[in-house]
Amino acid sequence: MGIDIFGGVIGSLERALDLRAAKHGAILSNLANMDNPKYKGFDILVEEEMKKSLNRSGGLSLETTHKGHLGLQKSASAPALANPQSEQVFADGSDKTIDRDKAMVDLARNHVMYTASAQIIAKKFEGLKQAIQDGR
Repeated sequence: MGIDIFGGVIGSLERALDLRAAKHGAILSNLANMDNPKYKGFDILVEEEMKKSLNRSGGLSLETTHKGHLGLQKSASAPALANPQSEQVFADGSDKTIDRDKAMVDLARNHVMYTASAQIIAKKFEGLKQAIQDGR
């Protein structure tokens, strides 16, 4: 096992970027299909998935006590999906599960979070590059 010079920060931010990209796609899908009466909107639960990822990497280890046991495998598993809200009746009398205004706010918020994560990763690599250059 190699040395993790960033303490898992890069891996966590990578996971956050993947989840934010998936959330972006989900929001766009919801907006594109909101006029379809049979379409049920969904959401990617980024914060919950990040908590699960951090708990998995929190220093706990699994022990295989029987040859038939399956080991824990790290994978980019599909994120948890949820219906963002229960069906509600809007002012126009429809019972859509997607509120256009809320979806647009979620899209903007998700974009800001994605950009922030990308900037943090860029700064981490910039720091590593600087350390390498200064070490010559």
